[in-house]
Amino acid sequence: MKQFFLLTTLLFVVCGPSVAGEHADRFWKADDVHVGMNGTGRTVLKGNEIEEFQFEVIGVLKNVFPKQDIFLVRLSGLGLEETGVIQGMSGSPLYIDGKLLGAVAYAWMFSKEPIAGVTPAEYMYHLIAEAAEPKDGAARPKPQGLWNLQKKASRSQPRMASADLWHAAQRTGKGPPTLRHLRAPLVISGCPQTVFGHYSQRFEQMGMLPVQGGGAGLDPRDNDAEAGGLVPGAPVAVSFMEGDMTIAGIGTVTDRVGDEIIAFGHPMMELGRVELPMATARVDAVIPSLLSSFKLSTARKTVGTLLVDRSEGVYGRTGKLPSMVPVSVKVNRGDFPGEADYNYRVADTRHLTPLLVDIGLFSSLYMKGRPPLEYTLYYKVKIVTDKDDVIQLRDMASSASRMSMWGFFGAVTSTVDTLMNNPFEPARITRVEAEVEIKLGDRAAVIDSVRLLNVKAAPGKSARVNVRLRRYRQASTTVTIEVPIPADLPEGVYDLLIGDARAAEQAARNAAPSEFDPENYNEMLKLLRMQYPNDEIYALILLPQTGLNVRGTPLKNLPSSYLSMLTPVGRSKNELIGAVQKTSLKTEYQIIGSQNLQLLVEKED
Repeated sequence: MKQFFLLTTLLFVVCGPSVAGEHADRFWKADDVHVGMNGTGRTVLKGNEIEEFQFEVIGVLKNVFPKQDIFLVRLSGLGLEETGVIQGMSGSPLYIDGKLLGAVAYAWMFSKEPIAGVTPAEYMYHLIAEAAEPKDGAARPKPQGLWNLQKKASRSQPRMASADLWHAAQRTGKGPPTLRHLRAPLVISGCPQTVFGHYSQRFEQMGMLPVQGGGAGLDPRDNDAEAGGLVPGAPVAVSFMEGDMTIAGIGTVTDRVGDEIIAFGHPMMELGRVELPMATARVDAVIPSLLSSFKLSTARKTVGTLLVDRSEGVYGRTGKLPSMVPVSVKVNRGDFPGEADYNYRVADTRHLTPLLVDIGLFSSLYMKGRPPLEYTLYYKVKIVTDKDDVIQLRDMASSASRMSMWGFFGAVTSTVDTLMNNPFEPARITRVEAEVEIKLGDRAAVIDSVRLLNVKAAPGKSARVNVRLRRYRQASTTVTIEVPIPADLPEGVYDLLIGDARAAEQAARNAAPSEFDPENYNEMLKLLRMQYPNDEIYALILLPQTGLNVRGTPLKNLPSSYLSMLTPVGRSKNELIGAVQKTSLKTEYQIIGSQNLQLLVEKED
């Protein structure tokens, strides 16, 4: 492992300068630039017409970032004196005497003049060297408590990539006045307003500027829609979602050498090595703003792949297109007649795919507006991997449960996240198919009381339990659940839990936590397929701790002599484990709550 990283570092040190050296006649070196130099820049403010503006170098800031200088320039022309530096100009090339100085990339918020920070071109050419290196195939270390973390996430929000305090400062503008990179406008079309408002905060934390705009489309008169249109100064798009909804980040091409493109002059999301769709784009308008003006643009045709996203900018190559994950969603709503079908293609990257799947599911759900005040949601989802592994999930939730609507698909997105980021084997998602239904009325039921119908139960027989359910705004009802007793269960008194999905899942994890921490890919798949839908009543017999987890290997039902000999003492890594005998009864309600009983197991006379 050490040898691999040493080799990678050596390749970067040797190849980086050599690649930049190949094109040294194309750009200015930082040491040759001084205050007072003048030049012209290129950008697009409307359509695809590249226009020129002027600039003057007013400063050379040394070591602003680790071993990276920044040029300070004052822009003029094209109305920049009124609009200021425009978000979407990221990557706009600046030239002095025909040689590339660098890319417009930074600015100060609320600045009274169009003063910009420029990333020197020589740093951006290092991106080409990085793209030429092989990807790091080193195995990722196994996170502790992988499954427990995943299950915890299943009832919350999908995690975000690249969200940190620095990006939060970029978004809010709080903190000391500092040089901030221009946020790339993230144009989102076909998205319901409610969904846009919710997820905008997430993209802002990633350093983007979410704006609602028009969808991707080609005008027959657009001759620049092909890859040849990606020339210095032209708009370039990075697509995250295509289809019935589009999401694309917009910047400007800084330079092009053959089929190689460098752009932005700053990180998009600082994702490192990626494979994202790279597309041509069109600028529809410039929206002036006291906070920060921005370009409203539209992504057009995917013509290549973005391969590197680093602090110096982004690098892509035209030609080969990256893979995307198809997501299909069928929606039936009780408040609207008929079935609606929505189809998306989302970026295939472990950093963003879980979040994009979540957005696609919720956008489909909200396309016809918010759900009614009292509702019950149902979903069935099939996730397929490139290994032909299939994971099918189903669940439901009601409005009376007070469960956050935005956590409804949490189990789906966290399953995608776990598959794509698992520490065992590389895995890709090849498709996601979902069926979502909204029924009118609230189908929630609270476990009001439980009662054993037989005082004792014999091994190999069943205990019968009456469960009284208090339904939402309806009369209470009683159901009976049969609880099988294992034939080899010793006589005695056992705790019996009658409860909802949350209580049952927690009890199972508490009894044998090691069984929820997979040691290989197949064990992980088994756990991902383990479900606790909300519409079932669960009965769990809590069995005594008669097993031991010895250095990751569970040994169950040990004789008492072995158990006493191996029982952990002091700081031993051995762990006592119990077990549960689980059964469930499917209902038409979302079950809420839990209660405990004492179950007497005794052989028949």
